[in-house]
Amino acid sequence: MPDDRKQLFFCFLSAIPQPHIAHRKRTDPEIDHRIVRIPGKHLIRFLRCGKQRLLGRQRRDLAQQIPMSQYEQKLAVSVKEFNHIPDEHIAAEMLVDLGAKVYALDFNECPVEGIEKFVKVNLSEKASIDEAFHQIPDHIDSFFGIAGVSGIKTDFNTTVAIDLIANTYITEEYLAKRMTKGGAIAYITSTGGIYWDKEGNRKYYMPVLEADGWEGRTAVLESMHLNVLPGMLGYMFAKCAMNGYVAMIQKDFAPKGIRVNALLPGSTDTGMKSEFEIAAGGEDKLLASAGYAGRLAVPEEMGRPVVFLNSDMASFISGELLTVDYGCVIEEQAGLRQPATVEFDLIMKKMQSR
Repeated sequence: MPDDRKQLFFCFLSAIPQPHIAHRKRTDPEIDHRIVRIPGKHLIRFLRCGKQRLLGRQRRDLAQQIPMSQYEQKLAVSVKEFNHIPDEHIAAEMLVDLGAKVYALDFNECPVEGIEKFVKVNLSEKASIDEAFHQIPDHIDSFFGIAGVSGIKTDFNTTVAIDLIANTYITEEYLAKRMTKGGAIAYITSTGGIYWDKEGNRKYYMPVLEADGWEGRTAVLESMHLNVLPGMLGYMFAKCAMNGYVAMIQKDFAPKGIRVNALLPGSTDTGMKSEFEIAAGGEDKLLASAGYAGRLAVPEEMGRPVVFLNSDMASFISGELLTVDYGCVIEEQAGLRQPATVEFDLIMKKMQSR
């Protein structure tokens, strides 16, 4: 078989080759789905920091349940958001089980069996990102941008550097040059940035996005003197900006046949759950934010949708901010529920009045 494998970057970075088709019965005996087997693709995965835990149960079963059409003839790139996905390795494992070659870019060692290569990276440092990308394949088919921090243990500027500036730098410096027609980019952002389009948020993050490159954006951020604010507000700032960034770069990628979307998770049982409990004001309040679900999401409930976004089933979807929160945000937008977040402008005014 010729080595024409494509690279998927799954920050994870990854690549998926031509699929083989198998048949497997699902749990429901009345449903028979064709399942894709993808040989030899490249996947690169990014995770920033924090203790990683592998929930090994049912990972391969999950991969086996993916219908063939989701990844048939498709190139995928994934970027992982550590803060939102409870098991930060689930998407990588699913792709490995589908036959992808996975390159894991992470601050900590990646324990997933079957990855092609692990590359240590510190997303708060431009030089570390450059060095990491020099160690992975030149062509990227699918990118999953999932790396980030909550801001509980990092200051405002560091949080924004990891959750925002690193993503934009990777996108413009590497993805724009290494991806071609048929590629796909999926970021994991947050429902905490759902009001990205409000002027009270845009007036703060747009100057950062409009700056040029890592140095330019870092200089603008530092000139705003926001580092006196808690890191948690940096998280909200970065997620609003990343959602706006998805809209901003459509003109650069869509004409080339490269799709760009984002997944906005609701409350999820992540490896950083304790940090989000602090941000929410307690475990009961974090659980309350899950709305009608009555529970936090589990890893599969975020892993499956983000894999979908970069799959062939989503071939005409670009510019989508896919909210996965069991109906909470839509009620806020309809005025049926008190908004969980406020505009950054209001936060700044309250801070200045003290």
